[in-house]
Amino acid sequence: MKHFYNDEFFSPTSVRVEEALKAFNAADIHLPKEKIDELLNAWEAKAGTEEETDRRFLYCYVEALHALALVDPERSVKLTDELQRKRPNEAWLLLYVIEKAHGLEHLVGSLSPALDDPALFAPLPLEAKRYISAVEILAIADEGIEQVFTTSAYNEWNYALQAFEEAGDQEYPKFLRAVAQLFGPGGPPADYAERQKVIESMNPSFREQIDGVYNKWAEGQKGKTYVDARYLIAMYAGKHADVLRKLVKPVL
Repeated sequence: MKHFYNDEFFSPTSVRVEEALKAFNAADIHLPKEKIDELLNAWEAKAGTEEETDRRFLYCYVEALHALALVDPERSVKLTDELQRKRPNEAWLLLYVIEKAHGLEHLVGSLSPALDDPALFAPLPLEAKRYISAVEILAIADEGIEQVFTTSAYNEWNYALQAFEEAGDQEYPKFLRAVAQLFGPGGPPADYAERQKVIESMNPSFREQIDGVYNKWAEGQKGKTYVDARYLIAMYAGKHADVLRKLVKPVL
């Protein structure tokens, strides 16, 4: 800090300020609050606009929010929430600030082993079951939502939906439920082998039908502004931080 904490790196106009902030944040080095306020004030107006020509101000402002999360977590959450309201389509950038502010940045790594071990999953608090299930569904959906039904991930399906709904997500659960309805009014069979039989018998194929469901859902989203599900789940974790923080294992 003695070597790098100077105007060459931490002036609001420095070309290396974003890089410097990332390095300090990654190492959990606390910057003086006065410096963080200087950076936030310099970038706030431009970070909150919808201009896409230069996203650097947005990225720098988010890194400054990271730094603030270390010294004033409550204010960092407040400012982060204000920014996502101004730029809801960028909310995915902000979830890491929420996690750091609540001391939950290593929560996913701490809970993930329980997804493949019923003995570890069963005793988890309900809030933890819902959180890690929602995170898993979102991660799998990036690779193809059909994998939820062709793996053991479906075991956590209901927990994930509960998390989305409590988090206030009004849109993504509609898509998830529409996919589940491809199995019929009763939804997918709980048994893995039975699900596979239904999937193999589908005509058109399961993948083609999912594409149709997604295209219809996406068409209905045109013109709507809504917050990214991943950010909402981070906020859900923050709401239950007192419970979830106890489950975070130290990173060695």
